[in-house]
Amino acid sequence: MSIFEAVKPLPPDPIFGLAHRFKKDKNPNKVDLTVGIFRNENLSTDTLRAVKEAEKVLFKIEKD
Repeated sequence: MSIFEAVKPLPPDPIFGLAHRFKKDKNPNKVDLTVGIFRNENLSTDTLRAVKEAEKVLFKIEKD
């Protein structure tokens, strides 16, 4: 008997449903804010300025 046999499946996550609908949408002005992925107009994922600053702080702490 598997330990997972007693686990009951949950309904699908609605956020992932929105992400699926976003991918199918042909609107060129659409903006994906569903799963926390930030992409520029070229669909590249840029590192947010706040993340870059946090990386600098953490690097300095590790270095000292």
